[in-house]
Amino acid sequence: MPFRFLHFSVEDTCSTQRVGTDAMLLGSWARPGESAHILDIGTGCGVLALMMAQKSTGIIEAIDIDAASVTEASANFQTSPWSSRLSASCTELQAFTGMPNGYDYIISNPPFFTSALLSPDKRRSYARHDVRLPMQELIRAVDTLLASEGRFALILPAGTSAPFTAEILRSGFFLHRKTAVQSKPDSLPKRTLMEFGRKPPPVLSENVLIILNKNNGLSSKYLTLTAEFHNF
Repeated sequence: MPFRFLHFSVEDTCSTQRVGTDAMLLGSWARPGESAHILDIGTGCGVLALMMAQKSTGIIEAIDIDAASVTEASANFQTSPWSSRLSASCTELQAFTGMPNGYDYIISNPPFFTSALLSPDKRRSYARHDVRLPMQELIRAVDTLLASEGRFALILPAGTSAPFTAEILRSGFFLHRKTAVQSKPDSLPKRTLMEFGRKPPPVLSENVLIILNKNNGLSSKYLTLTAEFHNF
């Protein structure tokens, strides 16, 4: 069964990156604005690229190293209202030439496990572990591809966000926005949403998003954040 959003549907049975809370959070939180060219790194089933197509009028390119995921993402793009603005290709980020310094917005839900036991399923391991895309190589590629006024948005586990931030700041980027994501009011942050740019922001925006309220229902802030994609 496809995962149905308000304005599009996504099949994700063949993809390594499926529709999940992380993608919903990042796609809803991201602000592509008037970006003319957008890149989705590690697209999986294409859900983030589709969310960016709904939120912008730009051309969206999506890449992934998994051929089955790219095939499924391409099919999802074709059935969407924005098929003329979406494309997917099977390539490693390290080999992707694209448009140097040509992307106004880059978005990624990257593989983030660094020391956990690898899955025997290589496709799943490549999607979830940084075996094929170490942090430094992701940052190096973003540095090559992002436009001078562009922004880079991603989601990471809370424990991984600090070393990633330190590494990307050393590469000359600046943190523009940051949201710590907690499952419940009394829980520690589980994920961190971050957006970086090449120039310092007028004001650094930092806040906390709690997904569930004290009654274990979806919080009003989460419902507001995702309202343009879901009708709860």
